[in-house]
Amino acid sequence: MTTLISRAGTVLGASLLAVSLVACGAEDGGMQRMPSTGAAGSGAATSEPEPDEHAAVEPCSLLSDDERAEIIGRPEISYVSQGLAPSDTHLFECALIEPEESLALIRFGYATVPDPGFEESVDYDVETGARLTELEKVGDRALVVRDSYQLDAWATLGDYTVFISSSWHEADDDTLTALLQSMLDKTVPGMLEHPVLLPEACPSPTSQRIVTAVGTVQRAAGSADERHLQCQYASARKTLHLGSYPSTRDYIRLKTGPNAPYAGLASEDRERLVYQRGAVTMLTSSDVGPYSFTYLERPPQVITANLSSTYRFRTSPGYPHFDMPAFRSLDRWWALAQIARLRA
Repeated sequence: MTTLISRAGTVLGASLLAVSLVACGAEDGGMQRMPSTGAAGSGAATSEPEPDEHAAVEPCSLLSDDERAEIIGRPEISYVSQGLAPSDTHLFECALIEPEESLALIRFGYATVPDPGFEESVDYDVETGARLTELEKVGDRALVVRDSYQLDAWATLGDYTVFISSSWHEADDDTLTALLQSMLDKTVPGMLEHPVLLPEACPSPTSQRIVTAVGTVQRAAGSADERHLQCQYASARKTLHLGSYPSTRDYIRLKTGPNAPYAGLASEDRERLVYQRGAVTMLTSSDVGPYSFTYLERPPQVITANLSSTYRFRTSPGYPHFDMPAFRSLDRWWALAQIARLRA
């Protein structure tokens, strides 16, 4: 099905989805602040200001906690992330991550362009055995695609498209109809007007380091809290993920010890690097895109970088040329910037 799970998932797992809050320093060429959502300043009048329909929209705002609970209940959530949907970088998604395996229990969000083209992928899913249900009385068109392990629900209204996806939970048609309608009720022009939705802690999409590695950035999204940071950038052909997330000393020692498990492909070239004392970097070059994990023992933290092809649902422009010197330079800078902040 059209799952919202990265190509890199088979190699990197969910670890590239988890990240930790960090300041990047001036070397990155500037920061991109999360756009304002129109909140009044301290000197504003006591009455509520009119919502700015042209402000950027955070995808996590589309469903409330109670609405999310109608699908996944109220399990323990380790963190909530916002970013580009790996299946199509024209989608901005919100993902709720559970603590045991760092897997997303639910993903939902919206398309940043009119007519993102999900129907072709839906047709493929149906041809390969998925069940299609058309939902009535929701927008211009609404549908749900289900198979034995996944549900994807879509709804459109004019130029707007919203979606809900889960690999772990089921929901009946009435529940999905209500949730999709709630999301469509929140659609505004700002969804189609802001291709960049990055927290201040992420490097600017116009930073020379980012542009050298990925090309001219067309869309970028990410999220940050006290312990996690995710920064994602997409050009026409490449997508870059940068992140950092907390870990444990036992896990760090497991991954850096002499008998460390390796889940990569035999054709990949893996290197063990030391950018700074007390941190070990495992950098892998691959035809499908280089990726790196830096394991910091004190404080225990995993810092990640990954380059891959940019996807439009089931299609991609093929595997582009990945500039390994540029990726190495970016990876080293990113890892050292996080280490410096964490040890400050």
